[in-house]
Amino acid sequence: MSAPGVDFYVLESPSEAAVDRLACRVVDKAYGAGHRVALLARDDAHGELLDDLLWTFSQGSFIPHALVRDDEQAPVLVHPGIPPGDIPVEVIVTLLDDPLDEAFHHLRIADIIGAGEERRRQARLRFRFYREHGMEPRTHRI
Repeated sequence: MSAPGVDFYVLESPSEAAVDRLACRVVDKAYGAGHRVALLARDDAHGELLDDLLWTFSQGSFIPHALVRDDEQAPVLVHPGIPPGDIPVEVIVTLLDDPLDEAFHHLRIADIIGAGEERRRQARLRFRFYREHGMEPRTHRI
């Protein structure tokens, strides 16, 4: 997961909880591979939920992380919304509806998508955006 690009992880489950757990699994994999990671939440409340979930989603993993407002030096940062372009990470795991702009295209982006027509429609728009901006998105069905 180290080369620049974007991977879409498409989950067939309509459950938001399942989408959040998948995001934590992708964070765990990226952190385990030695990368500094940002997990992008929809808002502050979602960020706090993800912060808690990173501690509990898997009994076999330990992911040192923090909400970005609490500790910008943690190996995994939970960030509400789109962070500034100079965020010092190598992998971004996003649960946002909007694509990440060119400032992030030197990073690996993991875009997590749940079931539901509106989520899929937004994902198609992001896919098209990334392709139009020189990235070659890959899709993984989970």
